[in-house]
Amino acid sequence: IALILGAAGTVCQIVGPDKLKDMTNEIVKGLPAIVNGRPVMNSVDFGTVGHIAWTLVALYVGYAVLGYVQSWMMANVTQRTAQRLRESISVKINKLPLKYFDKVSYGDVLSRITNDVDAIGQTLGQSLGSLITSVTLFVGALVMMFYNNVIMTLCAIGASLIGLIIMMAIMKSSQKYFARQQMALGDVNGHVEEMYAGHLIVKAYNGEADSIRRFEKYNSDLYESGWKSQFLSGLMMPLMNFVGNFGYVVVCVVGAALALDGQIEFGVIVAFMMYIRLFTQPLSQFAQAFQNLQRCAAAAERVFGFLEEPEMEDESGKQALLGKNYMGKVRKVLEIGAIVEIMPNVEALVHISQLDTSRVAQASDVAHLGEDMLVKVIEINGDRIRASRKAVLLEEQGIEWKPEDTARPARAPRGEGDRDHRGDRGDRGVRRERRPRRD
Repeated sequence: IALILGAAGTVCQIVGPDKLKDMTNEIVKGLPAIVNGRPVMNSVDFGTVGHIAWTLVALYVGYAVLGYVQSWMMANVTQRTAQRLRESISVKINKLPLKYFDKVSYGDVLSRITNDVDAIGQTLGQSLGSLITSVTLFVGALVMMFYNNVIMTLCAIGASLIGLIIMMAIMKSSQKYFARQQMALGDVNGHVEEMYAGHLIVKAYNGEADSIRRFEKYNSDLYESGWKSQFLSGLMMPLMNFVGNFGYVVVCVVGAALALDGQIEFGVIVAFMMYIRLFTQPLSQFAQAFQNLQRCAAAAERVFGFLEEPEMEDESGKQALLGKNYMGKVRKVLEIGAIVEIMPNVEALVHISQLDTSRVAQASDVAHLGEDMLVKVIEINGDRIRASRKAVLLEEQGIEWKPEDTARPARAPRGEGDRDHRGDRGDRGVRRERRPRRD
């Protein structure tokens, strides 16, 4: 809708010079004329002139209102787009595996969220709307110029082709530097963020020299790509202004010759003087818009490259293990307990202290190879799973189960007999006082 409104407002701007031509011709008709060497007074039809003037006012007011509405809508759309991109990146970060952050610095990721997304939002808001209106203005002015006079239109197009050729050559050369600039900016931000976050580690391992060397390299890359991209893109506006002024001069000279020859009216020259500006103005806007769009393309490549990174596997469909009861088969009986297969290719260790509610001397007294055993998963640590049969038995007896009920029993304190046994060793069990050392 915003683009349609912008195009409609541009149409109002295009029709204005044609109405101004009609007003000029009406005024020229009322000027004194020379008939047989004598001046003959005419009268200006101010009624017709006033009607055309009010039409011009309506056209230019409509152009201003439609342009304002378009700018307001484009600002909302582009900022909402940037907001959605930031939300998508926030969701994506939580789905990325740790190996991605091992190969990409945190600062580079932050640069994608801040610098690159801001570049996309600002470019879309400033350039996309102006690009559509420039295209409409360029095509509309060209049509109206052909409608008024073909010869003057061909002269204007010939002068403008020079600017188009120069603009395409500059764009082709500057695009690669815009891409390097965004990458270098991410490298600088990533390096600075990591060095400040790990400042103590850098100092402890004498990494200052290496840190400074890497920063100077990244900074030099950013400088090289930055000045080249800005210099080449900055050439567009002066060149387009020169082409516009050159076309303006060509139209004035050719129009004056045609008017003296009686092929066109004076109002056509007035209209063409405005149309040549409307025709070359989009060329300058094209240059500025494509300059910003080059930066936007480089930033969007980094943002969407981040969004397309492979994510971790979706495990939402997997059954939750912790705190659930499972009927499994005893696969192994060990001294410390039993290995129970609770799911296909998923095994859990049932410690000997968790095989029964009472003390078990040997795991083989309770667990027998190949028999079924109902257990509760009580701990998951990586790929190691611990389960408890004791927790299930307590629940069956109506006793409230608590996590401490499944904790491994602590070693019993030494009895009196242990201390007496140590006492049989003589004074070795008594701590002797340290004698003062002589100098």
